[in-house]
Amino acid sequence: MSGQTAKVFSPFLIFKSQSIRGFWIFNWFRTPDTKKVEAMFDELASLVSDGTLSLPVTAEFGFDRVQEAIAVASNYNGKAILKP
Repeated sequence: MSGQTAKVFSPFLIFKSQSIRGFWIFNWFRTPDTKKVEAMFDELASLVSDGTLSLPVTAEFGFDRVQEAIAVASNYNGKAILKP
């Protein structure tokens, strides 16, 4: 999603019969199994809570600086948070 070419160590694909497969998360969210979606969000919340998964915040902006926040967020270096 960053627009950059993915780098893959090809021996894993060739000699270990591994593969890479993309998916569109939006389609997965539309599944009728809401229990799976809830379980995924519970797991993510747990990982964030215990520090395993971090959500880096690059900067915080007031609503009057929305354009600046969008520019910062487009660099994919972390979250740009909007606050009143």
